[in-house]
Amino acid sequence: MNDNNKVNVVLKTLLEEMFDARERGIGGVRFARAHGYADGYMRALMESGLATQEELLAVVLETRAQWSDSRHDAPVMGLKSCKAAV
Repeated sequence: MNDNNKVNVVLKTLLEEMFDARERGIGGVRFARAHGYADGYMRALMESGLATQEELLAVVLETRAQWSDSRHDAPVMGLKSCKAAV
């Protein structure tokens, strides 16, 4: 997965919208929609062979870290912890 392609930009935007919704305490349908869009997009990327699970995890972690750094100093779960949770 190339860092400069449109697919990566779309994925990062979807993830940021999901993180924002969660941070603002938006629940129910609005959060589920944001989560579903991001999840569905990642699933389509994997099923089409455009990205592997490891590549997507790296994008999620990078986006979460950048988003978190710009909002507050909350700790970010590492890649090994994410893989263990999957």
